[in-house]
Amino acid sequence: MVVGSVSQSALPLPKKGKGKRLQMTTEQKWQQLYEDAVLETDGKRIEERIQAAESAIKGRLQEFSLNHGGTPEENQAILDASNGLKVLRSEAAAWGSKRAG
Repeated sequence: MVVGSVSQSALPLPKKGKGKRLQMTTEQKWQQLYEDAVLETDGKRIEERIQAAESAIKGRLQEFSLNHGGTPEENQAILDASNGLKVLRSEAAAWGSKRAG
């Protein structure tokens, strides 16, 4: 899907280890919800997906404050995902306003 001028392939997706099956822990929950938002093709549902991913990211960051603070890789992935969601929200809004107008 292309939302505005940003294609889904331009937004970063969390990396998964080769051949490793991820259990749905809080660490991976935010990643799955982010991926769901990036891959959403229904313009009516995209904001809902973005909000779910942002909420899961906030929850994961709260866990960091209670324990080890996460790995450098996960911290970078969260930063990348947060930035990607901002771009996605902006582009989805622009795309939606073009369709409505």
